Amino acid sequence: MPPLKRHPRGKRAFTVLELLAGAAVAAVLLGMLLAAQGRARKSGEAIACAANLRQLGLGITRFVADHGGALPPVSEESYYPGPVFGKAVPDWGANWGEYLAAVYFEGDKSLLRCPSRPATFSKGSGNYIDYGYNQRLCPLVNGVRKGLKLTTLPRPANTILLADAAFYANGVARSGFYRILSAADLHPRHAGSTVNVLYLDQHIERLPLDLAHPPADGAPLGRDQFLPQ
Repeated sequence: MPPLKRHPRGKRAFTVLELLAGAAVAAVLLGMLLAAQGRARKSGEAIACAANLRQLGLGITRFVADHGGALPPVSEESYYPGPVFGKAVPDWGANWGEYLAAVYFEGDKSLLRCPSRPATFSKGSGNYIDYGYNQRLCPLVNGVRKGLKLTTLPRPANTILLADAAFYANGVARSGFYRILSAADLHPRHAGSTVNVLYLDQHIERLPLDLAHPPADGAPLGRDQFLPQ
């Protein structure tokens, strides 16, 4: 009978316990890697969202230049016929976002959708826009919504223009929405707790928002940042 082979000096097989420990360490490292990838993806979505807001802000700037210094109206509902949007957009989508896409972005509506929009959001006509426009900047004048003159707003760095928004039903965000009136209309969809905001001076901030505890008047996203300053 041939002699039994022995492991070379200094070498030995891994024990079951060592294999299990190695597998546990690998699982922890994989979990950390996946979590980091998830955070990186969400951060990338927030950055892409901010880029959308920046482009839309530039579109509004072009609108202002083309309309005597006036901001666009938030919408032209069928019961508020207006002279601005006209036939540039269909009746069911006659809002600021549809107009900007049709006139200034060659019909590209991708800028109107946030990369972090929940899969549960609906795609209803005229309501799929994920960015709300501050409706307090375009009051009703003789039954028609008209945008205020940009030069009449003395605090552009503290006045909200656009922000992540949602239409809520029974406390649940059902879809994006094209207008905002207060922090209650905002949707903190980035990292589950923050909202991207574009101000009148075109700077963008990513701000925390707890809808269960509305911000105070003088705080970021408070009432004072929605009212014409």
